[in-house]
Amino acid sequence: MSDFEKARELIRGFKGDNYAFGAGALARTGELAAQLGKSAAVIHGVHPGVEQLVDQVKDSLRSAGMTMLDGLIGAAPNAPREDVFRLGDQVGELKPQVIVVIGGGNTIDAAKAASVLATLGGPIDSYFLHAPWLYRRRGHGRHRPSYRSAVRRSGPGLL
Repeated sequence: MSDFEKARELIRGFKGDNYAFGAGALARTGELAAQLGKSAAVIHGVHPGVEQLVDQVKDSLRSAGMTMLDGLIGAAPNAPREDVFRLGDQVGELKPQVIVVIGGGNTIDAAKAASVLATLGGPIDSYFLHAPWLYRRRGHGRHRPSYRSAVRRSGPGLL
């Protein structure tokens, strides 16, 4: 058994048929998303060639009988607050039952935060851990999280 086949078996054992990867995976997007809802918004990055991927995913969603609400532009590097607020407003207006994200970590993180804001509302800062004791100085004035300090002070369940 090749390493790829071993990896495939591990993922299938963990996720079952609810996880698609490899050749033909994008074509299954609609099938998998339709199990979660009937309307979808696609949030995507702006990297070269993304339009082709977006079209493929939208076609798959439509083929599965889903209503396409809109395609939304994702986030700039480091998912700035402005992008999260913009996406949160857009998702709140569209009210999709499913959000499909095509892009890297910035777009994925911004889409998750936008979904939380659109669903739960409130100020964005209320969803972040604000704990000055979590940081300690380490050379050159930079602050980095101290895992030991966080665990010691947070108690169970915070991290």
